[in-house]
Amino acid sequence: MLTPTRELCIQVTQALRTYGSHAAVDVVAVFGGAPIRAQQARLGAGGQVVVGTVGRVLDLISRHSLILHECRFVVLDEADEMLDLGFLEDVERILALTPASRQTALFSATMPAPIRELADRYLYDPTFIHVEAATLTIDTVEQFQLQVSARDKPEMLVQVLRAEAAMAGEAPQQAIVFVRTKVRCELDGMRAFYVAGDLEAMQKWLAMPAGEQLLGDRNRKWLAQIEGYFAQGGAFVAVGLGHLIGPSNLPALLTAKGYTVERVSSRGSN
Repeated sequence: MLTPTRELCIQVTQALRTYGSHAAVDVVAVFGGAPIRAQQARLGAGGQVVVGTVGRVLDLISRHSLILHECRFVVLDEADEMLDLGFLEDVERILALTPASRQTALFSATMPAPIRELADRYLYDPTFIHVEAATLTIDTVEQFQLQVSARDKPEMLVQVLRAEAAMAGEAPQQAIVFVRTKVRCELDGMRAFYVAGDLEAMQKWLAMPAGEQLLGDRNRKWLAQIEGYFAQGGAFVAVGLGHLIGPSNLPALLTAKGYTVERVSSRGSN
């Protein structure tokens, strides 16, 4: 399974390990920035499912650590993101090394011309399945957007949060804000606590047994920090869903503690 980013690679690996836990399926994640020798060792031990970023997969192929001539299934996840990141040519190099008898699945939020051409070349007699939610969010979620310059985003965000509170006739309430990078986690003039995942933490997460990922010490520590900060009336800033360690588990942790968790996706996937 090919993914455009290491964050998605980790998220997919976590999900597959959960799904395959009762069948003893060995899922190996391979992505850049992590020690390649450890990944080679996992592959050498006989991984049945390999989830990887395009660059690291090519690197392992060049080192003869990943052999694809007996690969039965290929999954391209978020193909449009691979296009945006300039990976399509490398994806085609990888597909060319797999047997013609493989089954290929391609997932994409959008279908621009290059993705359709890729599907025409590498999918055999494909069935196109279009999935669309009746509504993108629940009725209690209000959505709006403001167009501002990059440098004005932090100031405008603070103004929006204060304006929302003013209209309700109360002090600023808690908010969860998703940003792209750690450097954007500063909110001038407001109390903010931020959580950001780093590569070392992601590697530790992948090494944890599935049962411990939900209740590990790191999650307990984060949950205690989040609860404490909300209790003090602070804002909560997180670095994008893909950067949260075990992003699908954090809502479960909060729900188990009695919080109501709603998901909003720009593409309607959650």
